[in-house]
Amino acid sequence: MNFAPKALILGLALLGPLAAHGETAPPVATTEEPGPAGSWGEHGKRRMQERLDQLHKDLKLTGEQEGDWKAWFDKVNEAKQERREHRPDLEALGKLSAPERLEKMIEFGKARQAALEEVLGATKTFYGKLTPEQRKTFDDRMPFGERAPHWRGRSGSRGGDSR
Repeated sequence: MNFAPKALILGLALLGPLAAHGETAPPVATTEEPGPAGSWGEHGKRRMQERLDQLHKDLKLTGEQEGDWKAWFDKVNEAKQERREHRPDLEALGKLSAPERLEKMIEFGKARQAALEEVLGATKTFYGKLTPEQRKTFDDRMPFGERAPHWRGRSGSRGGDSR
């Protein structure tokens, strides 16, 4: 696997919603029309906040680690906000020639990779301050972890795993 797909996978892992044990992904919205509980965007934000709150609770952070959590949390949110603000204008891209579109997509990819590298640095710093037990919890809760079935694909299983 070359570097670009790895960066994309890492981006999905770090910037996507954090899945907790036994949870499935929310249904994919086809519109932003509000339902009884609000728009799908609001629903996704609430779910992510719930997952982060649960992760925070499950990590059982010490007072010293709270500052590290906040720094990591802020960096992840900053990267997500930046990604939202710099989404490609699909209508404008459609008006470009094929080579120009590819150049723009490469630019977007480089910007995303730079943001992911910043998140990776913050994650390594925070992870380095965790105890081995906390690291296990963090590993399990993050995308592709043991307790993150949302990232395992539609079947919810991993290879020969019966979980």
